[in-house]
Amino acid sequence: MMTATLTSPQPDTVVCTVTGDVDKATAPALSDKIAEAIRDVRPHLVIDLSRVAFFGSSGLRVLIEALANYDNGDHVALVVGANRRVVLPLQVTTLDQVFDLHHDLAQALQACSAAATG
Repeated sequence: MMTATLTSPQPDTVVCTVTGDVDKATAPALSDKIAEAIRDVRPHLVIDLSRVAFFGSSGLRVLIEALANYDNGDHVALVVGANRRVVLPLQVTTLDQVFDLHHDLAQALQACSAAATG
């Protein structure tokens, strides 16, 4: 089971908070939720994966698609915390070098604010 919710904690940023398992069965729902976030047309997108219990290759595909489709802004950040279930697949595929990774939501939001002013 997986849930994904959208919030806007600051005017220029939408956050997609994901909990549960991201696998072949739940990836389409996550993809739909991220597409909804992208349609929100804010310059910054944060995907919070810190509460994900399982993160399979389908989840990696969703992230790659999100980055490819996010052409209305210049900043996509991931919150991974110390969650090895998410960090390890990102490192193995070198996607940790593509995405802006953060330990917590506060850091990610600060990076979004810095990107907006810099």
